[in-house]
Amino acid sequence: MKQRGFTLIEMIVTIAVVAVIGLAIASFVEYGMKGYAETIDRQKVQVKGQFVVEKMSREISHAVPNSFTTTITPASAFSQKCIVFYAIKYSGFYHLDEANDKLNFIIGQDSPRLDANDYLIINPTTPSELGAGSTKRISVSGLASTNNVFTVSSVSLSSQSIARRHYIYDSNARVSYCLVNDTVRNQGLIQRNGVTVADSINFAQSDFRYEEPSLQRGGVIHIDLVLEQNREVSVYQQDVQVLNAP
Repeated sequence: MKQRGFTLIEMIVTIAVVAVIGLAIASFVEYGMKGYAETIDRQKVQVKGQFVVEKMSREISHAVPNSFTTTITPASAFSQKCIVFYAIKYSGFYHLDEANDKLNFIIGQDSPRLDANDYLIINPTTPSELGAGSTKRISVSGLASTNNVFTVSSVSLSSQSIARRHYIYDSNARVSYCLVNDTVRNQGLIQRNGVTVADSINFAQSDFRYEEPSLQRGGVIHIDLVLEQNREVSVYQQDVQVLNAP
């Protein structure tokens, strides 16, 4: 009785077929893993862009009207393009008692606290009116309320709000969003008050622009962001209107 086994040729053919199948499976797995990694990178870039745009939109929409300034700072290592503004701490309505030279105002929030650097502004028209030395801003430091009504004495308003609306802001709490060109690490950043909130920014193609208000609309901030990471590029263009009107 003959004992039959594999011949050398059969073994070589079998090994070759198994190798081809193995290479095909490995290529398929590699392609799938590469596609998954690219999807994750794309998602990371999109999440960064969405987070920054949403955060900026929320803060800009609730900024003191006409408090925006834009700056460009060229430097050897850290060039910057910034937009700076004051955030509203409190807002409400006021009444000018001209006979008694007093300003009565209310704040639309329970138990408000007015600190040393808090100022009230009515109908601001330029950023300088909110800064140091301005005669238009009114200090409300330490005022106490009576039935939720605050009173400031010896007030003379240069202009008034048609809606009788006031804004209170912290003069030491300006908000700045800056596009930073970090040539040391060869990447662009977005920083809020010096704290990085996003990286992977294409500094040259990104920008913040402020369009001043007109008789038909309020001020508008144009946000143009280009994010790049591992050859993934995401472009964000957002126009944010300052909703609060004088």
